[in-house]
Order: sequence, then structure tokens, then C-alpha cells
Amino acid sequence: MSIRNRPMCPGDVAVCVQIIATHPVLGPRYGKAIHELSRAWLRVLDTAAFRSCVFEEVNGKHARILGCAASVFVSDQFVQWAKTPPYFWLGPKLTETVIADRSPLLRDGDVQVANSVDGLNIVVWPTCLLPNELKRIEVNQAVIASFKENHEGYLLKEVLVQATNAAEIDVMINMGGFFHGSDDGSYGPPTLSHEAILSAPHYFGITRQLALQRMGTWVSAVFAYRMPYIGFRLSEQRILQVALKGATDEEVSSELELSLSAVKKTWRSIYSRVQDSATGILPPVPEDHIESLDRGKGKKHLILSYVREHPEELRPISMRLLRQNHSSAGPKGFGFPASTSARRHRVGIPRSR
Repeated sequence: MSIRNRPMCPGDVAVCVQIIATHPVLGPRYGKAIHELSRAWLRVLDTAAFRSCVFEEVNGKHARILGCAASVFVSDQFVQWAKTPPYFWLGPKLTETVIADRSPLLRDGDVQVANSVDGLNIVVWPTCLLPNELKRIEVNQAVIASFKENHEGYLLKEVLVQATNAAEIDVMINMGGFFHGSDDGSYGPPTLSHEAILSAPHYFGITRQLALQRMGTWVSAVFAYRMPYIGFRLSEQRILQVALKGATDEEVSSELELSLSAVKKTWRSIYSRVQDSATGILPPVPEDHIESLDRGKGKKHLILSYVREHPEELRPISMRLLRQNHSSAGPKGFGFPASTSARRHRVGIPRSR
């Protein structure tokens, strides 16, 4: 048996929502909103702002869903609203606002802009696993690893999360997170007991600036950022993401519902883009051998090896905005922008509590 995680599919939603509904802590927190959670997730499942995965225990050909994890990229306005008293439980509030067409989730284009300019806010959408599953070391490790896997390569600005039990509070603190305990939006050590924190809406989190002060912690690694150099198009990123799972061109064609000729054409575009980049991933190609760009598993292997180590190349990005706003990088390995006075887009924010 082994534990794996994979992207959430429409067919997983009902099972995952049922696990949440029967959870002794999250079920009551969601209240009546639990009946709308499936509809809310299905509405945002395929958007760039919704990051989700399902955890499974695999035994041969049989897979048992243990639970799920989800997070969303939201507007600055929502983060400020959430941190302004009176606080609220994130799960039901996110559900209600999505269903009411007042979603604070960034539109696909806004995710691209924010990831190219001043960074993205992550709000962890409260989820859970089946009772006692987190007591298993391999499950716990899979959950922690999945968060980094789903968010590394993004330019992050702030992370906001709520705990469901005392153990989660200890994990958040040990990993480098802070407690939000004041009206001015600042973070610091917890000022209340675990029991008092869990009894009412609360927040743990960290900003990019605070992460810089906690170098060496797990959370600082999540905020680590390198600027992309190649600038793959979305269609190219999609093919690379599927190919990273070991899929053949035929399997890529089937999963993405593209013709095999379209897949091969996109690979030629990928080879050409990488060849023209300054990364040196591929050896120079003589002009009279340009047609060889579409041949050879060697080139594909080199490119996949590179993007596996550089997830920033597979995130939504505008190279024009990136070069315009990140001409001066921050500390090595973070690539933080020198200025945040860039173009901002208006995004949805709830009108009332």
C-alpha cells in the first residue's frame, strides 16, 4: 500500500465533502454551508485560483480516498476583510461568497498578473482527512509535502489558515507561522491557549517580509522564489505538466483532449523556445538542422528535468510584466520585487458579512 496525492476531479467532490461534513470540528463550523460546498467547488475547480488535491491509499488497482486539501488565491481586499474583526470561519464564508457570485478568488488573468507583479495571497480552504489518518506518519508527510508541491514556484505574498486542533497549531508554529492576534493586522506568537484559539474564528499566517526573517524554516522554503526565464505559453505549460507524470505523447493527447499532431506541434514550439532561451538547457542546433528540433527523447528529457527543478516555469506568468516590475531582485533565491506600485485589477469582494 502507498499514499499518493493527485488533483481533485469532479467525481471526488461529493466524497470529500462528506468527509468534511462528518468531521467533529469542521462539520459544525461549516453549518448549513456544507450543503453548498460541492456546488462551490465544482464552480471553481478548473480555475487558476483554486489549488486542490485528493489523498488516496493505493493497494494494487484499488484506491481509497482519505480526504483532500484545497487553497485559493484571493484578492488583497478579502485578506484585509478577513483579518478585520469580527473574524469568521473561512470554510463557510468562502462557500457562501462563491455561491452568491461574490467570489474573492482571483480570475485567471488576475492570477497571472499578480504572479508577475507583487505576489499572490493564499487562503487555505478548510478541509480534512478521515479520522485518525493524520496519525499515520506517511499520511502526515504526504499532506505537508503536497502544500509545497502545489504552491512552490509562485510569487507568494501572504498565507492565511485556520487550525482545527491543537496539533495543527503546534505544526503551524514549528514550521515558522505566526498567530494573528491584533486588530492592526500584525502577526506574532500566540497570546491565548490552544483551547481558546480553537473556540472562535482565528488566523495563523505569514507574509513574505516575515518569511525573510525566518530563513531556514519550512515556511520560508514555501516563499522561496526564482524568476522564470523561458516564458512558456499556457498551452506549453499544460503539456509539460502532464509529461512530467511520465505520460507519452499519446497519453498527453488523450488527457488534454488534443490531437496527436497538436501535441507534437506544441513540443516543437517548446524545443524552439528553450533553444532560444539563455538557459543553455539544450545544445546549440546548426541552422541546417533546425528540423531536428522535433526529434529525440534526449531533448525532452533535458527539458523535463529542468522544469521539474524549476516549477516557476510552469506557473501563470506575463514575461513582459515580470521584466517590467522585477528589474531589481531581492535576496538570492527569493527574487522579490523591488516595487509594488504596479497595475492592480479590481476583483470580487463580499459586500456584507
